[in-house]
Amino acid sequence: MASARLQPDANAIFALAGHALNQLKMLSISGKLKGDVD
Repeated sequence: MASARLQPDANAIFALAGHALNQLKMLSISGKLKGDVD
């Protein structure tokens, strides 16, 4: 909680990081699916 006070944007940064990780997961999964299809 102390870090949250020091960095109010921490939540936004974590949200963006989580979104980026989800996008990478989806890309890797779709890549595997495409590879299986090919």
